Amino acid sequence: MEADINYSKCRMVIREEHKNARGAVMGGAIYTLADFAFAVAANPEHPETVTLDSSISFMNSTRGNVLYATARCEKDGRRTCCFNIEITDDTSTLVAAVRSTGMRVGTKPVEIDYNE
Repeated sequence: MEADINYSKCRMVIREEHKNARGAVMGGAIYTLADFAFAVAANPEHPETVTLDSSISFMNSTRGNVLYATARCEKDGRRTCCFNIEITDDTSTLVAAVRSTGMRVGTKPVEIDYNE
């Protein structure tokens, strides 16, 4: 995992439990990875942030063994934020694109130790 304020890159090794009956990675597993990358990028040094709205577009099936979610902040406001999250695999195939809007619901900045 790579992480900084308003940025993260997270990975998920694809296992059998992530696949459907046809052997494709389930959309829920892909979305969960994207949502995790959003949380890692959106929360540090900001009040606690939750997803207000999110949409996902599935582009391609993965042929690789690892998925990567890269979250980048497009708008960082006092009460809301907006992130684009790109899901790729270890063959550099674009698997999905996610856009998530977050709402800052906390009152204190979240402290995260990236070394844990």
